[in-house]
Formats: sequence, C-alpha cells, structure tokens
Amino acid sequence: QGMRGEHIGAQPQDHHQTMEGDPVEREPAHIKRPMAYRDFKSLMRHGTVVMGCILCSNRTQLFQQAPKATMPVTRKAIVFGLALLALTSAQAQTLHFKVTGDYEARTIIAFQEDGGQATVKDKVVLEFDKDIKTGKVGPVKVVNFSSTSNEFRNVEKSCPPPTAKGNYEHLDVASVTYDGSGTFEMKGTRSFPEVAVTAYCQGSWAKKTVKPKQTPASEFVAMIEGNDPTTFTIKLDNGWTWTYVTTRAGK
Repeated sequence: QGMRGEHIGAQPQDHHQTMEGDPVEREPAHIKRPMAYRDFKSLMRHGTVVMGCILCSNRTQLFQQAPKATMPVTRKAIVFGLALLALTSAQAQTLHFKVTGDYEARTIIAFQEDGGQATVKDKVVLEFDKDIKTGKVGPVKVVNFSSTSNEFRNVEKSCPPPTAKGNYEHLDVASVTYDGSGTFEMKGTRSFPEVAVTAYCQGSWAKKTVKPKQTPASEFVAMIEGNDPTTFTIKLDNGWTWTYVTTRAGK
C-alpha cells in the first residue's frame, strides 16, 4: 500500500513543478518519512499561499504582539534620574517642622496698670527644616497673627472695666534664633494701646488715661527630640500652647 501523499504505481521523478513553475527536488519514493514531515514539506511547497492566508487573517494579532520599540537612554535622562535620586535621598534625611503657638490668657493691656485687663488671644507659626544626620536647623519662617482682646475687666470685679482706644498686640515676632541645644528664642515687640481705666476704685475711683507704649518682648520655644514624623502638643502655664507637627521634607 502507498503512504499518504504518494501516488501508487507512480514512477519516481527527479523534479516536479511548483505553483510558480520553479523546480523543486523530490525525494525517491523508497525513502519513507513520517507523516508530519511530509505534511510540513507539502506546506512548504505552497508556502506563499499558506503564509499569505495567515498574514491576511491574523495581521491585527501580529501587530499587537510585535515588540514595542524602546527609547534610547540619553545622557540627559541619566543625569536627571541621578538628580532625582539625590533629591529623594536628601528629603529622606530632612525633617520638616511646623510649630504653632496659641496664646490665650487674662492679660494686662494697659501699660503697668492692672486696672486695665482683658482676655487676649494671639498666634504665631514657625516653620523650619532639620537635618537628621547633622542636627542642623535651617532658617526659620515666621508667620504672625494679630492679637484679639475681649472680656475687658478691672482688677476688682466691682470696678468699672477699662476702655481701650486701639488694639493690644501681645507678641509681634521679628526674629527667631536657635541656640543649638534645643531652644528657640523669639524676639519682637509688645504694643499697649491707650486705655482709660478706673484706678483705686475701692477708694477714690480715680479716673486715669494710660498712654500707649511699645516694649521689647520675647518668648522661648523648645525643640522636641526624635527624628520621626509625629504630632505633639504641650500647654505651658504662661498662656501658650505649642503644637508640633513634623513630617519628612517634601511631603
């Protein structure tokens, strides 16, 4: 019996013609190849047609599976990458501080006259960076807020309250210095307005006007320990409450 792909009784020929008319060698009939091999040879004889059909039916899939072109890495891109890496590393070694001071207390608003008092609120915000490795503290940015006064009162509850002609400013910070050992000193001014008060009200009820005055003023702020991001609040007995918020620089 003949094998698949061979004609029974056919005479061996040296060559036969392909579809395009090109001669292709044919193996002698007595050489028996596996069926898969012969099928493959048959496909190769008609390769043009077969591959054409594959390309026609699967061209979209072929394009989708084609490898994507890669962008060449330029020197400029390398320099930019290294700069970004250095910046990220520097930020990881820097701790950013935002320190908010809130003041609220019963305060004398008439210069050296306890007959003029009020509940005063003030606020100041300090921001700076600390190098974790060296402990160096960078320049301090200061934001001042105006003071507010209410609940005006005399030193004695039975005495008339004072009348202020202007605004009392508890602390207007002009500069902040760090001593390197954990303490900031804020220096600025304290401004007293003109205030009409009733002095010695338990006796003569003498009326007097206290003139405005501006004096130097300072406050101290402690640096908290640690190099990890945190939030910390401390309330002092001088009317100030300090809230520390620390984060990694750049976040």
